Amino acid sequence: MGICESPVDGGFPLELKEGTRVVYPSQGICEVEGIEALEIGGIRTSFVRLRRIYDQATVRVPEARASAVGIRPIATEEQAIAALHHLRDSDDDPDMNWKTRQRRHQQVLAEGSLFGLAEMLRELFWVSQIRPLPARERDGYDQVRRLLIEELGHVLSLPPVAVEDQLDLALLPPEGRAFRDPDDLVANDFDELERLLAAVAATPKKAAKKASKKKTPEKAAAKTASKKTAKKATKKAATKKTAKKTAKKTAAKKATKKATKKTAKKTTKKAAKKGGKR
Repeated sequence: MGICESPVDGGFPLELKEGTRVVYPSQGICEVEGIEALEIGGIRTSFVRLRRIYDQATVRVPEARASAVGIRPIATEEQAIAALHHLRDSDDDPDMNWKTRQRRHQQVLAEGSLFGLAEMLRELFWVSQIRPLPARERDGYDQVRRLLIEELGHVLSLPPVAVEDQLDLALLPPEGRAFRDPDDLVANDFDELERLLAAVAATPKKAAKKASKKKTPEKAAAKTASKKTAKKATKKAATKKTAKKTAKKTAAKKATKKATKKTAKKTTKKAAKKGGKR
C-alpha cells in the first residue's frame, strides 16, 4: 500500500491500496492493482500499478511521484453537481486567442480537477459557436468530454448516455426544455432516463430546428472540410482548364511554325527554279 498527498481538498493523504479507484489526470478513472518494484537503469524503483477503466490499459507511476502527477480521489457527488451547474453559465465572450487557451487547457488537463475540466469544456463549446475549433482543440474537446462523462457517470451512478444528455442540456438546452438538476435523478433510474429522452424528443419542431442550426464542433469541422473539398475541386477544375488552354496555344504555335516552314520551303523552291531557268 502506498500513500500520497492528494492535490485536492487541502492535500489530504490518499491511500493507494489495491482495489482503490482514483483519477489520473488526462487518463481518467484508474483502479490501483498494487505496488511493484522494477529495476530501471540499475536502479530499483517502486511503482504504483494502475488499470485504466476506460480501456483496461496498465499504467505505472513511480510511487514517489504519485502526488506530483496529480493522482486524486474521485470527485464527490456535491462536486459533480457543482461542475454540471457551472456548464449552464453561458459565455458569450470567450477567449479567442488560441495560444493562451492552449496553455491554460494544458494546465487544466495536467491538474485534472473536475471543475477545471467542466470549465475547459464550456469554454471550447462557446468558442465553437463563434468559429470552428482547430484540429488540436477539437481533439481536446473530445478528450475532456470523455473524461467528464466517465467521472460524472461513476459519481452519479448514471449510464454514459444519461450523462451525455445532461452535458448537452446544460450547454445548450432546447427551447422550452429546462435543465434537469442531476441531484434529482435517482441512481440507475432508467425510467427517469427514458422520460428525460422523451422530453427532449418531444421538443417542438421549430425549437429542434433552431437547435440543429446551432454550431457545434462537429458541424463546424464538417463545414470546414466541405469548404476545403470544394476549394480543391475548383482549383483542380481551374488547373485542367488552364492546361487545356495552354495545350491549344501550344498546338496553334506548332501549326503556325509548321505552316511558316512549309511556306518558306515553297518560296525557296520557286526561287531555285527561277534561277535555273535563267
